[in-house]
Amino acid sequence: WRIILGDGRIKWLHGRGVPVKEKDGSITWDSLILDNTNQRELLNRVTAVNEKLSLAYEVARMGLWEWDPQTGKLHWDEGMLQLYGISRNEFSEYYTDWVRRIHPEDRAGAEESVARAMDGMQNYDHDFRVILPDGEIRHVRGAARVLKDEQGNLRLLGFNMDITERKSMEERALQASAAKSIFLANMSHEIRTPLNSIIGFTRLLLDSELSSEQREFMRNIHVSARTLNELVSDILDFSRIEAGKLELEYVPSSILDIVESSYVLASYGARNKNLKVEFSVPSELPELVYTDPLRLKQALMNLLYNSIKFTTVGHVELSVNCSERIGQAHKAKDGTKEKTHRITFNVKDTGIGIAQEKQERLFDAFIQGDSTMTRNYGGTGLGLSIVKGIIEGMGGKLGFQSVHGEGSHFWFSIDVREAPDALEQLDQKESALASAREAAARFL
Repeated sequence: WRIILGDGRIKWLHGRGVPVKEKDGSITWDSLILDNTNQRELLNRVTAVNEKLSLAYEVARMGLWEWDPQTGKLHWDEGMLQLYGISRNEFSEYYTDWVRRIHPEDRAGAEESVARAMDGMQNYDHDFRVILPDGEIRHVRGAARVLKDEQGNLRLLGFNMDITERKSMEERALQASAAKSIFLANMSHEIRTPLNSIIGFTRLLLDSELSSEQREFMRNIHVSARTLNELVSDILDFSRIEAGKLELEYVPSSILDIVESSYVLASYGARNKNLKVEFSVPSELPELVYTDPLRLKQALMNLLYNSIKFTTVGHVELSVNCSERIGQAHKAKDGTKEKTHRITFNVKDTGIGIAQEKQERLFDAFIQGDSTMTRNYGGTGLGLSIVKGIIEGMGGKLGFQSVHGEGSHFWFSIDVREAPDALEQLDQKESALASAREAAARFL
């Protein structure tokens, strides 16, 4: 019971008593009264937490379960029964009863995930579909932890959550992304066709006899058309990366050729600004490696053009580092080991740099280092997002350091497998062919 103290505070009291009969027949009580306020407040807090948890489980459509592999018994709480659309009497409380309620296409994966958890290979965390008694299909996420008692017996304690709405939203998002990609691909094709005509014809006109005023007009049209064409290409590449559909074609390629051609193009662009482009590659660079040369060059040129664009005085430096990855050799088809190299590309400049508060979001789409950059330097802010998508698609890493007003250093690293030299491959094929002919001759 509760009492109210003089200062208005409320206390909970707990009383115990034993009746004792006296010689004269009267009854007295041996009593003990305890202050039970702290215990009562603790009980109230625990009850409140349990009520909140129950409400959270109900809102999130969650249920708790516990499975004992030794007996095969599977205990479900009310949330699990509601999730699977059955009553307590309809559930046998055995593991097999749960399995038969899983969609046939998902049963093997769900059971394998449980088995791997019991073997200690991984925690149980798996998405699957269930079929309710009325035939409705729901998406469920199951997660659990393996517990061990003092005797070493294992049991699984976990929960199920209805994720049907989340799956539906994910599917709609994927459909919208696919529709956007198709739209952009179609639009880019429709825009590029007339643009390429404009670029081609203005190029022809610039090679013909024109007055100085006409030549200036044509040059402006040509530059604007090329800029718009590059913008369309960037948007299309970004949409592919965003949709996870960037295709990479790994072929034997020369890193030296990729870097040298990028250097030549960058030097040509820097010449108009009286900038010097410095270039260095290590002697231990492998002759050929497996990579996508077009996408690799695209990423490198994006960084080089950015450095040139944002540098007015000083220089731009392009360098490459190469190291062999020990223990990363792969076996080729002929049984020989192919070496793996980590190649790091560095682009440094003495340009305007990037303010500290802008660096965190630098690789986000349509973001530039400063709001005035679009007006002063042009561009859409997609370049670095595309570079990030390409390098991460290749399994590489991208980073940078920059000091505002002093310059920037961008780099990315990729691991590549060394490819056999083409002439060496040809020699090997001819040698194998000669051996086959000799063996055939001996047989005949």
